[in-house]
Amino acid sequence: MVSPRERLKAWREHRCLSQARAAELLGCDQTYVSQIELGKRTPDRPRSNAIQRETADWPEGPIRSTEWDEWEAKQAGTAA
Repeated sequence: MVSPRERLKAWREHRCLSQARAAELLGCDQTYVSQIELGKRTPDRPRSNAIQRETADWPEGPIRSTEWDEWEAKQAGTAA
């Protein structure tokens, strides 16, 4: 399973967006996007909703808000 953070980076690269430009679209700053892509941060609900909205027309399919929760649960289960 591909993580939502990997999908976010793939979407950004597909759209030829810098992290800074993606951050503008998502209502956050470049550092926040970088931290998400590196797996150091999980987006909060407003950001995950923005990601879902912005990726809605992506050919790979939208990155749903719930994917972040599902991914975290899977990682927690693996770590246990």
